[in-house]
Amino acid sequence: MKKLITIVIASLVCLSVFAGDSVRERNGHRETDGWTVSVKDETIGVTPGLITQVANYKQISTPDSIELLSSSASDITQTITIEGINNKNGKRIIEKMSLTGTDVASSDTVFRFIDQVSSDDVALGLITLRVQDDNVFITSIPRGSVEAGMVQHYSGDKNTYITGWKAVKASSNDTLSFDLRFYLDETASSADTLGVATRDSLFIEEEEGSDESYFPQPIKLGTNGWIAVYGQGSTAAMTGTVTLFGYDTNR
Repeated sequence: MKKLITIVIASLVCLSVFAGDSVRERNGHRETDGWTVSVKDETIGVTPGLITQVANYKQISTPDSIELLSSSASDITQTITIEGINNKNGKRIIEKMSLTGTDVASSDTVFRFIDQVSSDDVALGLITLRVQDDNVFITSIPRGSVEAGMVQHYSGDKNTYITGWKAVKASSNDTLSFDLRFYLDETASSADTLGVATRDSLFIEEEEGSDESYFPQPIKLGTNGWIAVYGQGSTAAMTGTVTLFGYDTNR
């Protein structure tokens, strides 16, 4: 009898272990990585352009490692987080790099695209991010800021969902319009209209200060694409703030 009870207990333990593995496997697709991008752009013009904090932001044209440096030799305690897509297998990747003042620090990752760049503390100098091989400027974190904001998101190997977005116009006159774009192929991200699908639009008239859309059923945008918000004003040098909400899943 004792032997039989021992066998039964052992069997139940095994079933419990396998059941736990099975549940984890079934629920794996529910693991999500939420994200929010919010950027104030003071240079929105009459030609549609990506909403960015730094007006001269430029995406990588050829995969390469990244260099970081500050204009102040005192910036040696900040950690810079670079999010993007690696060139090895197209996966989303995050690399953390330590600033070494005015000396150049190089990334271990060869990036195909840069998504977001942030610092864990305010720096005394201007932090510059550039391509390693030819020193081509990508973006910068301005003095007094901790982000080099771009209203974009590269999905890479993950499925990306948009849950909502909003825009606020600082200017009291004229109008602003914004398009939520999804580029079906991330390699087309350097073009304004090639391979693009507009998923939603916001429009702020002269007498209005904001507009927003939230999606009870999140918009699924799939893998290996590029999400970007483009803005256009009725006059040059308009100011607007755009916030984009979403999440990624592993499956």
